[in-house]
Amino acid sequence: MRTEDETHLTVAERRHRRVRTWTRNVDIFEKDFLIVPINESAHWFLAIICFPWLDSATPIVSLDSGSTGESSLAALRTAALKDNPSLRGSVPASPGPGPGSIRGKSSEPSVSGESVLNDSSQKSENDDETQEQDEDEDEEPMETDQRSANVPAHSGSPLKSTVIQPCILVFDSLAGLSRSKHICTLRDYLQVEWQTRKATQRLFTKDVIRGCSAKCPQQDNFSDCGIFVLQYVESFFETPIGNYIFPIKLQTWFPKEKIQFKRQEIKELILKLQTDVAIRGK
Repeated sequence: MRTEDETHLTVAERRHRRVRTWTRNVDIFEKDFLIVPINESAHWFLAIICFPWLDSATPIVSLDSGSTGESSLAALRTAALKDNPSLRGSVPASPGPGPGSIRGKSSEPSVSGESVLNDSSQKSENDDETQEQDEDEDEEPMETDQRSANVPAHSGSPLKSTVIQPCILVFDSLAGLSRSKHICTLRDYLQVEWQTRKATQRLFTKDVIRGCSAKCPQQDNFSDCGIFVLQYVESFFETPIGNYIFPIKLQTWFPKEKIQFKRQEIKELILKLQTDVAIRGK
């Protein structure tokens, strides 16, 4: 039920209000990556917001580094600051404290009743977004990125250069459905969070922070989606993407055996943590 003081707010602002305390003590625009698990209709998939601090529609290329790790990202971050001094204050001058993570966003209400990806309080709110979602239907992978056609598409193999651009990547183990509306909602969240925290104007349109459904390993049943989400996150940091030019091709990112033993790994980890807690309690 909408309260009286929310009547003047936009759909994006109402969504943001529900989860604004989640980032009360952290500036998400100082992070390189924001990990967003999403659940819709009992299916889990993953969105990763990459380089939200970067306000540039043009990919940044580092030709001097053969690394795709933190040192290379730090060099690109320094270059971005040099080229665009207006970013100072939102971009960490040194490598950030690690990946950011917004609590899992679900299109169904969470335990506390909060949700950022769905607003069922008024049908009219969905109608307000129809046109915006229709305009966002080009978020699927493209054969080439027209803004940097001479940069090879990433296929999981090491690159001599590192290419980054602000983007929202979707990893779905049951590919086929368009995730444009989810990408659009995350852009809306970034827009309102920036305005709330920075009190300055900055656009998070699809021309500035693009969306892409990565081509990633797929599940062969209807029960492993959550396990795949965990593995996507693990692989994202174990085998970093060095080229953020679309399409993102990661079909061989990890072997299927990883999924087969993931539940056992989780069980062993929980038992180990339980043992460690018991030992410290003695």
